[in-house]
Amino acid sequence: MRVPFARFFDYIYENRKFFSILFENKSIETNLFNLIKNLIETRRNNKQKELPKSYVSIDILTASLMGIIIWWIKDGIHYSSEYIANQISLMYK
Repeated sequence: MRVPFARFFDYIYENRKFFSILFENKSIETNLFNLIKNLIETRRNNKQKELPKSYVSIDILTASLMGIIIWWIKDGIHYSSEYIANQISLMYK
């Protein structure tokens, strides 16, 4: 089964040259960080169950995802978008 955010990584993969240029601009990186953070917050707020107090902070989760995305674009693009999405899904189970 394909993980829900695999399409996001497909888009990044298809536009990887564009993203590698964009990430040279710190404000673009900051804007993407805020977008991902808002998506995580929205997803958590829409969950039906109460989250445990020991849940990973949204800032830490967002920073780790940003680090993976930036690394993937710069050095790890030999991994498919599907593979990266699945690996991230496994990390956060």
